[in-house]
Amino acid sequence: IIRLSAFFAFCKRRRYMGHDNPFADRAPKKDSTKGGTEEAKAERLPFDADDLVRIFDPQLYATRTMPQTYWPPLIALMTGARVNEIAQLYVDDIVNDIPGRTDKWRFMILAKRKDQRVKNESALRSIPMHPKLIELGFLRYLEDLRRLGYERVFPSLRYTAASGYGDTVTDFFMTYLRQKVKITDPLKVFHSFRHWFSHQLFNLSDKERMHVVSITGHAREGTFERTYAHELHYDEKLRLLSRIPLPPLDLPAYQHGQHDSYYKRFFANRAARERREKEKKKKSDSA
Repeated sequence: IIRLSAFFAFCKRRRYMGHDNPFADRAPKKDSTKGGTEEAKAERLPFDADDLVRIFDPQLYATRTMPQTYWPPLIALMTGARVNEIAQLYVDDIVNDIPGRTDKWRFMILAKRKDQRVKNESALRSIPMHPKLIELGFLRYLEDLRRLGYERVFPSLRYTAASGYGDTVTDFFMTYLRQKVKITDPLKVFHSFRHWFSHQLFNLSDKERMHVVSITGHAREGTFERTYAHELHYDEKLRLLSRIPLPPLDLPAYQHGQHDSYYKRFFANRAARERREKEKKKKSDSA
């Protein structure tokens, strides 16, 4: 937006266009406290209850047939995790403290691999898996990934050094949100799940910030919070998560093998594309 605003301001000054700069009102404002200009982020809005009902409408959501379009919004709804924290998950980042029990699974938000990153130290955390996510078959999906030999939870996402794995998830979701759900407010985006989730937790925990940040991974303030916030026990976290009022999620549970055909087609197409690119390069080098 900064660059587009500068471009159209230039065009206006040179009289290449007669109308006003369409990005003028969206350009960052000067920060009077620091005496300079910064890339001020627009305040994003949380989804409301009606938004969530529309997003997870069973007929509409049935069109989300790819794993990287189906699972991330549900995970964001029930964990408040950032989009890249979800997109970069590895299968072994989802652990069970007590093997054989289905109520002790948790997401480990880590940065232990070269293609993983977190916003800050506070973002390193664990989040219990919501019972509803288990009911919808997410554990069966993980079992299929292990059977197929994939290490990442969403193996078809491409990594970029600039933005990790999250951009594709965001792009797919925004197309769905704007074109099918018809939520067009520019301040409502994928990150609105996180805003909604955080607001719910603050309301449930009587604004005890330590309880909230141990799940959401927001920056911690003060020695006590920085030292002890991450120590909130699994059962206490799950108790808070279970009290969040979810929208109706009348979605069919995932069945074993449901995404197998997608992955088979995807990686076959990718391999074919890479072969064509190699052959093209070989011919170019020969010429």
